[in-house]
Amino acid sequence: ARAGEGQKAQKGQKAGEGQKAGEGQKGQKAGEGQKAGEGQKAGQETSRDPNAGGDRARPVALVILQVRPADLHPLEGGRPGPLLSPLPLRGPTALFRVLETLTAAVRVRQVGVVMGPGGDAEAEAVVRAACADRDVRLFCEAGDALTQIVGGLRDLAAGPEQVVVRVTADCPLLCPEVVDAAVEVLIDGGHDYVSTDLGSGVLPAGLDVEATYARLLYDLDGACDRREDRERVTHLIFRPPTRHRVHELSPGELGPALERSGRYYASFRLYGDADGQRVLGKVTALLDRQAEPRALSTLLRLLDLHPEWRQGMRHVLRGAAAPQR
Repeated sequence: ARAGEGQKAQKGQKAGEGQKAGEGQKGQKAGEGQKAGEGQKAGQETSRDPNAGGDRARPVALVILQVRPADLHPLEGGRPGPLLSPLPLRGPTALFRVLETLTAAVRVRQVGVVMGPGGDAEAEAVVRAACADRDVRLFCEAGDALTQIVGGLRDLAAGPEQVVVRVTADCPLLCPEVVDAAVEVLIDGGHDYVSTDLGSGVLPAGLDVEATYARLLYDLDGACDRREDRERVTHLIFRPPTRHRVHELSPGELGPALERSGRYYASFRLYGDADGQRVLGKVTALLDRQAEPRALSTLLRLLDLHPEWRQGMRHVLRGAAAPQR
């Protein structure tokens, strides 16, 4: 009898242990399910409305690269226009360089190229091929500059709170971290408009970036009638007096390489137009020889070594009310 009772107790103990193990397994599965649910929720939050401003953890900006007919017209002697000229000789074109920069910026999720009519037909075909190679949307829009840009934004279905970065195509030495800084300062600082130069910028001319929201450009398109203002695109957003919160990127926001520079670097003119081709060819030749990736600090260090490339301060002393390019 005692042996039978011991056997029953042993069976009961094993059953209890099995029951506890089952409950532990259920708890483990419940914990895994809770973690999976939290991961799914986080994924849903990350993939929320792509037109929203967003946070610092993901790319949010839509870049509009503006190509003007003058950038495509052949130069004297049948040489390619400034945008399609190799930099340096037998190197990548200015268009390739600026597209490479924009697609490398971590805060950029999409790039659209807006090209107005009136350019050279063969050059336009080259632009189309370059955009196709980079999976970049190309829009051919008629009208003034503001009409072209707003048309491109609508074709891209940009919502009112979409962060928009405007860049002109004659800036082949633009650096990704300048684009990222403009986007981050716009969002984190609660600004309506951020620019690299509102009259006292510290960057070389030719590294120009503007960041704003699509709603401001849509409002401007409906309210602005003067053709001169429409060609300047953002002029009425930042021109004093303005009700918008505008901000010029400071040296500290652009990195330690600029903190002690004052306006020294602003005296370098690095636009990819006909006048800037000579200096651009020399700068890009040196940049391409560097072992490190191209960055703002690399570019500024090269400019430090060649003060003879400075072209005076006249082109940057234009004040905050002067028209932007």
